[in-house]
Amino acid sequence: MHCLSFDARLVRTVGVALAAVAGAQAGDIFVGTEYRYPTTYEVIYPQAQQSQIIMPGGHQPPVIPVVQPGGFETRMVGVHLTVEATVAILTASNEAQESLRQQQRRGNTPLMLAAAGGEDETVAQLLLRGAQVDAHNQSGATALMGAAAGGFTDEVATLLQAGAHVNLKANNGSTALLIATRNDHADVAKQLLAAGADPNLTDAQGESPLMYAVQNKYTDMVQLLMKSGAHALAKDGHGTSALDLAQHNKQNDVVVMLSSPAAAPAKQ
Repeated sequence: MHCLSFDARLVRTVGVALAAVAGAQAGDIFVGTEYRYPTTYEVIYPQAQQSQIIMPGGHQPPVIPVVQPGGFETRMVGVHLTVEATVAILTASNEAQESLRQQQRRGNTPLMLAAAGGEDETVAQLLLRGAQVDAHNQSGATALMGAAAGGFTDEVATLLQAGAHVNLKANNGSTALLIATRNDHADVAKQLLAAGADPNLTDAQGESPLMYAVQNKYTDMVQLLMKSGAHALAKDGHGTSALDLAQHNKQNDVVVMLSSPAAAPAKQ
């Protein structure tokens, strides 16, 4: 009996259908054959027959024992193969197939999809198979940005360990830190800052992570960014600073926090 088994760690669910991540590595394939092996052997000597054949010279023929196998066990013998291939949809509805096609058209790689979906094991496996950690889609977004958006600390840690550049910008100027701030993922923001994320990088509108934190009243995030060197007096494209926003929103505790000497931009 021949057996073919598939390591399905790289398979993810799309909608209600099971489908493989478009373009992912196929993974490990085992090809083998099932055999039955004896574990015991019994030596049986045949009983002497009444009439014996007398050989020339008066010699009797030798008694030949019979070896009887027993205790059979079933074992699988074969080989594991690591293959690289574009994985086709296994079973998917028309809606799921179209979803995958749209992801491909947008330039989303399997690593991006896995990171944005919080699939740390898949992220790790794809990186081991050579996935480009800083690849970007048509919007300029990277896998690190997707993980930051979802607040997935394990995925962020895995990507950073693989060498992801923490200060890359998407087409709209967003960084992973700015995305984490907008979504109030403080734990992810801590990871990114520890990895060297610049808290003063702004998006295309000149808005910094601190400005987003103030606008959304994420007080803990404001404190974290301030401790990391964020500038409260830096202005966006409209000439508004984070301190201006706090004063406008009457966030008195934040105003006090942003009025410290450390809030001013460093002089060039």
